[in-house]
Amino acid sequence: EALEKMGVKQVFNPESADLSGISKMNLHLGRIIQKATIEVHEMGTRASAVCTADITCYGPASNIKLDHPFLFLVLRDDIPLFIGQFV
Repeated sequence: EALEKMGVKQVFNPESADLSGISKMNLHLGRIIQKATIEVHEMGTRASAVCTADITCYGPASNIKLDHPFLFLVLRDDIPLFIGQFV
């Protein structure tokens, strides 16, 4: 919902999402969940964040084989919001 309010809508629509840069299948995002925490105490500060995204295939059922490590980035206006690694 927050991303849609910022104008990120097309990637959630099965009929208009274009994720052809990562797969030949018709993919779209189902939902994105982010959790962030911050702890502040006498010894210092600790912060962490995690983000997960559901990617759904639109069309005939098929399997996606992720058989090697890769890096991924989530960008907005060429600014990295998240950088991750699949191992």
